[in-house]
Amino acid sequence: MAVLLGLFGTFRPAIVEKVIEKASFGALSGPDIISPYLRWGDLAHFATRISLAKATSTVCALQSPASTSTLVATGLSLTTGTSTAVTLRIATSTTAFATTTLHQTISLGSGVMGAFNYAPTTTVLQIMSPSQYIVWDAEGFIGADTTKFLGTCFAEWEVL
Repeated sequence: MAVLLGLFGTFRPAIVEKVIEKASFGALSGPDIISPYLRWGDLAHFATRISLAKATSTVCALQSPASTSTLVATGLSLTTGTSTAVTLRIATSTTAFATTTLHQTISLGSGVMGAFNYAPTTTVLQIMSPSQYIVWDAEGFIGADTTKFLGTCFAEWEVL
């Protein structure tokens, strides 16, 4: 019997330890991307969204990328209407609080809520110099009514 145990011990399969390295591919753990841009095929695509400013007629100012870029779209979403009629002005400027070049106006009645999008159709607003601003300005506020102007705005660019 000792012979059998000895023979069995010699034919025992060897235990092989294998070390598997975990590869890192830079994948995301979910659908949210915290970077303000994505780059693929040598094309950078920037996007940003912020809350509307309260108690001011400049309700939104979004800065374009630090390179010449094409504006894909911009929009504003109102979640609370004002008690007065208001005119939204979409403009570009070199500062966040001016409407140097006016591109579009949207007239809203009292209490209107919803989403208002603007996609440029001419090269005047499509091509933007580095670090310019898309400014959403509101005319027609009376006194403290500006505090009721709530929502978000966004802009999206492709870098040339």
